[in-house]
Amino acid sequence: RDKRRWSMGISGGSAGLMANNGETSNSNMFQMSAMLTNDQLSQLEEGSITLSTKEKIVIVSGIPYRVSSNVVEYDHHQPISVGFSFRKYLTDKLSLSTGLMYTYLTSDMKIAEEGEEYKMTQKFHYLGVPIKVNYDFYQYKSFQLYASAGGSIERAVYGKQGNNKVTNNRFQFSVSGAVGAQINLSRRVGFYVEPGVAYYFNDGSAFETIRSDRPFNFDINAGIRFSY
Repeated sequence: RDKRRWSMGISGGSAGLMANNGETSNSNMFQMSAMLTNDQLSQLEEGSITLSTKEKIVIVSGIPYRVSSNVVEYDHHQPISVGFSFRKYLTDKLSLSTGLMYTYLTSDMKIAEEGEEYKMTQKFHYLGVPIKVNYDFYQYKSFQLYASAGGSIERAVYGKQGNNKVTNNRFQFSVSGAVGAQINLSRRVGFYVEPGVAYYFNDGSAFETIRSDRPFNFDINAGIRFSY
């Protein structure tokens, strides 16, 4: 333990344990998967253009959106996260950690259009980089407790609403804190669990996810850590 300098962890978990289904919303924007033609762009009047009796295009921050339906309800599912991290010890108890985290967000959307309702699934895949400060405050034989605090920056690398590909170019920032427990299975390998809390700041996009509807959430991660 005294010679330990760094460690690597592989983990998985969920960052949305306060998810509530059936969230109502007034959102009615769907991002276009294809660019408008030059003729359509030339027809834009006051930032919008009607393509048909059922479709309308609006420009928000230079991005074209199709407006054709009203999203009346979201059914958010539990987020799923997996990733790996590297931890560097500065002292015997204090360390810094970073890594790469993948998160999958999915929601069922209830759409109301011309008196009819149907459902559509929204999916987003995020990649993020967390940065945390960790402090080991208790250890007895093969068991240890530690606290961590920090934040992360993420970006959606792929998204879909139904069969339409959508793009969210905004960065997602968050802050988090956790208390972790680790059982060392051997001198080099340990199993850990990290329950904690996280707050997700508004990314300013038109898309609604569990993070925009419930920015403050409990989360939990578990994994294996290799120490050297």
